[in-house]
Amino acid sequence: MPPQPKGRPRTSPAQYKQVGHDLVLTRAARTYTPARTKAYEEKLAWMLRSAGARPVTGDLGIDLVFHTDRRGDADNLLKAVLDAGNGVMYVDDAQIVDIRVRIVRDTPARTDLILFRPGELVDTDVHEGSRGSSPGTARGLMPRHTGETEAESASP
Repeated sequence: MPPQPKGRPRTSPAQYKQVGHDLVLTRAARTYTPARTKAYEEKLAWMLRSAGARPVTGDLGIDLVFHTDRRGDADNLLKAVLDAGNGVMYVDDAQIVDIRVRIVRDTPARTDLILFRPGELVDTDVHEGSRGSSPGTARGLMPRHTGETEAESASP
């Protein structure tokens, strides 16, 4: 799935009604996530669940490689993934205490993800596709969805 940066929150204005000499609040201002961002986070959460993700507790680290030919801020790309992982890979993204993010300008666009326990050795070379175009295999607490069926991944 191509990386997508988290959209900035939107705010709808408060609405007031004139009642005599007073303005009465009829609807409070509301802040919401843009529809495109919400759809991306929901699709990513679904893909993570399909790949076997289950919420874990305790301090965690995340290693991400975003493969894209588009420009984007690493922090906005990261935030979309962290928010999608809430309740899916971890209870809350506040558990993430070690963050490693790289952007690789190449295609096909995709995101490689490893979730790990801080202090454990993480082999960052599992991102085989970081220098080429073939998708890597992620190891750690979160298996990376590659689109393979179980039969394909089990064959030598």
